[in-house]
Amino acid sequence: MLYIVGTAFLIGVSVYITTTFFVDKKSFYDRRLKNIELFKEEEEYLKSIKNLSNDSITLLVREREQNLLQDVPREKELAISILRNQLILPILLALFSCLVICSIYFQPISLGSLNDLRTHDIIYGFLQGDEKERNKRRNSLIMELEALINSDLSTASQLYYLSRKFREIDEFLFSSLLLSGLINEYKEEIPTYIYSEYAQTLFFKEGRTFSTAVNNALDDALAKSPTNAIALTLKGIKHFEAGDISLAKISWTEAIKYTNSEAEKRSIQAAIDSIKSIKNQ
Repeated sequence: MLYIVGTAFLIGVSVYITTTFFVDKKSFYDRRLKNIELFKEEEEYLKSIKNLSNDSITLLVREREQNLLQDVPREKELAISILRNQLILPILLALFSCLVICSIYFQPISLGSLNDLRTHDIIYGFLQGDEKERNKRRNSLIMELEALINSDLSTASQLYYLSRKFREIDEFLFSSLLLSGLINEYKEEIPTYIYSEYAQTLFFKEGRTFSTAVNNALDDALAKSPTNAIALTLKGIKHFEAGDISLAKISWTEAIKYTNSEAEKRSIQAAIDSIKSIKNQ
């Protein structure tokens, strides 16, 4: 944001300098042309006076010419002086703005961007690496993610984006760590569906079992968003594993109503069909 404001200010100064220069330059030439017109009019007037001899007319015209030649440099010098005074303040402000923007831009290099670069290298090296590379970075990655979560420079969107990237490669430990930090730091700001994603991620992290942490996360998700398809699907799985087949079917039927994904609908419907087959046995 700072750079946008700084750029806008510099553009404004440039426009001011440009318009000031051309307007003053134009006004100077307008005065010069006006003087020439007045000189010609006066010359015609002198020639129209019948009582004046040609020598007198010539002498007066030359005198007016001399005055005109003397006025033009004075006007030019005055215009340049005014222009110079008008440009000093904008130029100084522009230079000061450049210094401020540059100092702020390069300040992180000395205060923390080296740490940020290391964190970036560890995180994306892990995401892009193979299994062997991930195992090498696993221990250090936990510390880097915890530092990132606690950093004032991290944002909610950044933490959520990284959690999704870790989910894509089935690294549910790191994904759940980021989602937990996201919920703790931004609980009043984040969308309610993130609670359901957190419960699901914990479920996968715990080896598809309903541990105490998973149950607590699921309860929070249902409290925040009772119609979330992910939370309802998990609730159905929980009922199914507890032997409550009827309750499982109810939860999954509700989940189908609230999901927009055709793939998820087919998957949930397959679970419902499996219940029907169990009942028919």
